[in-house]
Amino acid sequence: MEIRVLGTGGGFDISNSSILIDNTLLIDIGPYVYPKIKDASISHILLTHAHGDHVMGLWQYAPFRDLHIYGEKPTLERVKSFLESLSDQELLSFHNITWHPLEERGSLHILNYRISYQKARHTGEIDTLIYRINNLVYSTDNVESPEHVPFLPTCRSPYPRHRK
Repeated sequence: MEIRVLGTGGGFDISNSSILIDNTLLIDIGPYVYPKIKDASISHILLTHAHGDHVMGLWQYAPFRDLHIYGEKPTLERVKSFLESLSDQELLSFHNITWHPLEERGSLHILNYRISYQKARHTGEIDTLIYRINNLVYSTDNVESPEHVPFLPTCRSPYPRHRK
């Protein structure tokens, strides 16, 4: 599995958090990611949450491409609304996107990857998803919580395990 880190920055940084796996699977697509992926053959995008620094690059990359986009239902609804507001049938179309709403926790197969995911608390009033692909964990913009520890069994964690 070839992993390309496209950015690790925050919302107002020119290096939005995102990774590209094997040139076909992308996690998050902020506005500054597009120049780094414009020639990639991405077919699937996992979204953590609907903040602009994680989704705004879609308007540049997605038109007229066949894409599968995954995320929690509220995230997908916000992103669809954003893209529809930009849509122009002749110049800018997003009709080739297949949307895949995810539950709070689960697993799926995309291409040759088995992906597990779990909802986590973002700061404020929204949630975000943590993704695990093999031993790679992608976790961004979430409040530290011991409840994530069982999801990360092969990772060293700063959180103590709870004892009953």
